[in-house]
Amino acid sequence: MRLVVVAATLLVLVLPIRQARAREAAPEVDLAFVLAVDVSLSMDPEEQRVQRERYVAAFRSEAVQSAIRQGLIGRIAVTYVEWAGIGSRYVIVPWTVIGTAAEADGFAGQLLRARPKRAIWTSISAALDFSVDLLRVAGVEPTRRVIDVSGDGPNNQGREVTQARDDAVAAGIVINGLPLMISAPMRTARRSSTSPAGMPLRGARPC
Repeated sequence: MRLVVVAATLLVLVLPIRQARAREAAPEVDLAFVLAVDVSLSMDPEEQRVQRERYVAAFRSEAVQSAIRQGLIGRIAVTYVEWAGIGSRYVIVPWTVIGTAAEADGFAGQLLRARPKRAIWTSISAALDFSVDLLRVAGVEPTRRVIDVSGDGPNNQGREVTQARDDAVAAGIVINGLPLMISAPMRTARRSSTSPAGMPLRGARPC
């Protein structure tokens, strides 16, 4: 019985120390970066291919690799997520710390090998909320936190995208909205200059 008590007492004492050490060991990075990519059915296979290839090319490019090295710390943490409706959010490449050309090439390689997904509905708000949650568990100490949301359609499921945007911004997160329109623009998509990310604010198409 005494052994059980001692063990329990030690566990209570040791766990906070381990947790503190884990926090101390979290690598510092210039940027924690979520790439959140639309894979709803409004995205045709060609648009999906273009998105994926551009990200792969970016991380393989000398310009991007040099920009990473020139940061104050010289490394970033990145994860690549694909999303559609509320229940369709997929981490394709998990959090990866990149500080060298080899690490950037490795990230691009993982992305190139992953098979793109497709799903119904378009919930930008759910994608933002999911991205914010990912940033909370990134396991790094970033100077900045950024979410890049790319896609081609308006928010048509979940809470208002402006609410999700405002919550993220209030948490100190920067949002970049990256509209992808290589085919004819959708007439139902409404965009507003009031959105700091330039994202579509509302819509009604289940795509």
